[in-house]
Amino acid sequence: RHQVLVVDDDPLVAESLAAFLAEEGCDTASAHSAQAARDFLAARHPNAPPVAAVFCDLALPGEPGPELLRWLSKEHPATAVVMLTGYGTVES
Repeated sequence: RHQVLVVDDDPLVAESLAAFLAEEGCDTASAHSAQAARDFLAARHPNAPPVAAVFCDLALPGEPGPELLRWLSKEHPATAVVMLTGYGTVES
């Protein structure tokens, strides 16, 4: 089973997506900010399997999703990242 982290400031969205992914066979966790996502990843046991994917909202409070994406690409390069948004524009 793959570990997946869902990062969204809207708890309903985060928990709904995590529940869907759990039904599909993933072990899921959710965080509601970039800092909470970092804290989750830092707290994992060193021998725990890596987080396979992070589903991340584009617009997070404090630190936007793209900043978390940059951090993840440096600190967890094997982790896939899927950026999501409910307020997409051509630019974003």
